[in-house]
Amino acid sequence: MTVATDDFLRRTRALVSALGLLQRSQPGSEGYAGFRRKLEKCVRLVTGNANGLLREALGMADAPNRDLLERASERGLLDAGEAERWSGYFVGILPNDDGAYPEETLVKLRAFAVDARGLEIALRNA
Repeated sequence: MTVATDDFLRRTRALVSALGLLQRSQPGSEGYAGFRRKLEKCVRLVTGNANGLLREALGMADAPNRDLLERASERGLLDAGEAERWSGYFVGILPNDDGAYPEETLVKLRAFAVDARGLEIALRNA
């Protein structure tokens, strides 16, 4: 396993942890704000890390994200639905204007954590 894959695993676990902490805290509390910042940082780190791992596995260092995801789908690293979801993750998952995460965003983040783990397994087996 590469250092990048190790980082990816560590950051994915941190994402799952931050998501759990955020869901158990109350919006507006000091803890919620801290967990939200941690979650946002984790999302940025994991998407960047996943993007880099895909680029490395596919030998596409300078390709646009859309081309990268199409190639990953062609190679069987991602199915079409996963590729579509990852394209959304690369754009970013953001809270509402009031700083709270709506339930549909939390659902996306839970899916993101599952997809991140699945992508890591696919990259290991590539």
